[in-house]
Amino acid sequence: MKNKKDLFNNIIGYDNIKKTLKTVIDMLKNGEKYRKLGCNIAHGLLLYGPPGTGKTSIAKEVLYNVNRNVYIIRKTKSDGKFMDYVSSVFEKAKKNQPAIILLDDLDKFS
Repeated sequence: MKNKKDLFNNIIGYDNIKKTLKTVIDMLKNGEKYRKLGCNIAHGLLLYGPPGTGKTSIAKEVLYNVNRNVYIIRKTKSDGKFMDYVSSVFEKAKKNQPAIILLDDLDKFS
């Protein structure tokens, strides 16, 4: 695993976003500390922007740095089979908590 100095090292720019995500990562790793301070841990996170701006790279960096089971969903199946696949991934994640599901290329889900 990378050490803290290497966090987001391969991502250029986005300093404010990286700072926020480092806090999110710390919250996921040290949830009890934040709950004692009265903070609620987010149940979801949305990264948005035009294609090719590095959202997936940033998300993968977060996933790499938290101790969670990770499931990545990309639309690669027809609509009917895709929805069955999404449901099965959510069920698997529920059984293997704590877990994170990354819905990659969300614009292709429609």
